[in-house]
Amino acid sequence: MLKPVSFFRFFFIMVLAMWHFNYVPIGLKCGYAVVEFFFILSGVFMYRSFRKKNLPVVEYGIGRFKRFALEVYLWLFILILMRTPGLVANHPVSEGLQHVLWEVLLLNQVLPLHDSISNFNTPTWFLCVLLYASVLVYSFLKVKDLGLKFILPALIFGGYCFLLHCSPSLEQWADGHSMIRGMAGLSVGVMLGWYMENRPGHSVVLDAASLVAFPLSVFLMFLDNVNGFLFVVLFSIVIVQAFDPRSFFSRIFRNELWNRLGGISLHIFIVHTLVKRTYFVLNPHLHLSGALYLACYLVTVLVVAFAYKFVCDRIRGSRPFKKLLS
Repeated sequence: MLKPVSFFRFFFIMVLAMWHFNYVPIGLKCGYAVVEFFFILSGVFMYRSFRKKNLPVVEYGIGRFKRFALEVYLWLFILILMRTPGLVANHPVSEGLQHVLWEVLLLNQVLPLHDSISNFNTPTWFLCVLLYASVLVYSFLKVKDLGLKFILPALIFGGYCFLLHCSPSLEQWADGHSMIRGMAGLSVGVMLGWYMENRPGHSVVLDAASLVAFPLSVFLMFLDNVNGFLFVVLFSIVIVQAFDPRSFFSRIFRNELWNRLGGISLHIFIVHTLVKRTYFVLNPHLHLSGALYLACYLVTVLVVAFAYKFVCDRIRGSRPFKKLLS
């Protein structure tokens, strides 16, 4: 993977981890906006996969599922154990059977039902929406030229008009809004993928714009009442230039370290809420405060994510697991 892409994956997933921690010294108000970045980036990868393999829709969906199923289900199993009396924690599972099913079937916030929110590992709603929204957008993409020329632009326009009407922040929960948000963001990414495939070459103007867009997107996260579509525009500029091998980002982020850090972005996403809860329980005993509290949390998230990736890689490479998937 291109190193600038890996850098931004790592950077923005850490921003999300900080926002969920609910403590940043100067107030990270719009950290939730990075979800748009990951939806758009996923759309770019979708278009590239479509152009390279053009898989049947069902096969594409199964491939998406396999990419993160092990990580999601193993962590869910750990969380259920920790909420079971007599094991790690001496309190019952807080969610009912219905919410367990939302997690197992990857339907967390996918259905247009207000009670489809599960609190086992709340951020995984993104992966649930990503799975089903990706299958829908991919199916539209396969409708000859109609997908790129009409259906996906209509999804972008209609989706964001609806979301902005509900809330200028784009941050809405349940009631089907998450799926609309996912399909709109993925559609933006697909259109960007098409643009990058057909653009004439390196753009100095876009390069200069990206150098403004990245710090501006970070700055806006510390402000109140920012229109969420502004983040969609800024992230789109950053993503286009992250894929350009001649961009300024490609000259800066050349260290192989970024690929290693970008490679644990999924694991950071999955483990960080449990680390957060653990710190909230332990902090009165640790007497940490201020920047040290945040720094210790972020370091712990990285360590746990690397350890979890190591475990998942070993399981995925084991013979029984390979037989299971064969």
